[in-house]
Amino acid sequence: MYFGIDPGTKGGIAILVDDDLVTLPFSKWTWHEITDELHNIDADDHDFAVVEKVSAMPKQGVAGVFTFGRATGIVTGLLIARAIPFEEITPQKWQAAFGMKKKKGETKTAWKKRLQARAHELFPSYIQDIPVEVADAVLIAEYCRRTRNDR
Repeated sequence: MYFGIDPGTKGGIAILVDDDLVTLPFSKWTWHEITDELHNIDADDHDFAVVEKVSAMPKQGVAGVFTFGRATGIVTGLLIARAIPFEEITPQKWQAAFGMKKKKGETKTAWKKRLQARAHELFPSYIQDIPVEVADAVLIAEYCRRTRNDR
């Protein structure tokens, strides 16, 4: 299994198992439900997760930074508890792997829609619409699969 995790408050978790894709958007799942879902997964020695390495943004409020940090801590704690190895990578690194870069003057909404479109290109048979909030996580999970298969 390959896990892609976007720990932002509007992020989520994507899990690739062979060609199956499971998405857990933070906006639709409680932490309790996410914890239960991860505990129900039979992890093995070949599983790996990539967590987007992010930090506070300029002009971001204290409450937002705290919420963001808490989400990151919960996610990494869950991975540690499940003994799933992981690495943190910057958004620039995984985005570059897909030839993606935010265009000068591009709005955040337009950028996120492009990431969502790329996720749909990679997983055209995924039955559900890939929500924009987990598009990053889906791409991170695919990045994880590609880089781990090389090892």
